[in-house]
Amino acid sequence: MDSRIVWIALQGGEPVGTANLDGDTVRTVFVSPTAQRRGIGRRVMQTVEAAAFANGIKALQVPASLTARNFYARLGYSEVREVLFGEELTVVMEKQIDRASS
Repeated sequence: MDSRIVWIALQGGEPVGTANLDGDTVRTVFVSPTAQRRGIGRRVMQTVEAAAFANGIKALQVPASLTARNFYARLGYSEVREVLFGEELTVVMEKQIDRASS
């Protein structure tokens, strides 16, 4: 965690989401099931993208589960490769970021 920037989304003072940035890779994006479909994930990702852009990062990658890839696709991420970890398939997605997307 020393090399990562971590964000926690709060709603009514309670944590409802999180994400962190490890270099040019977004990791551990999570929104509580009770808080999903409220735009929290989108806002967290916008925050991550803005911070990455401010730090000179021009493209972000995110390892996405099969169930999350549609979420990232709606945010402008494209699939670049599939990675198999044991029996778990992860899709690595990427997005070029600029001021308009951050």
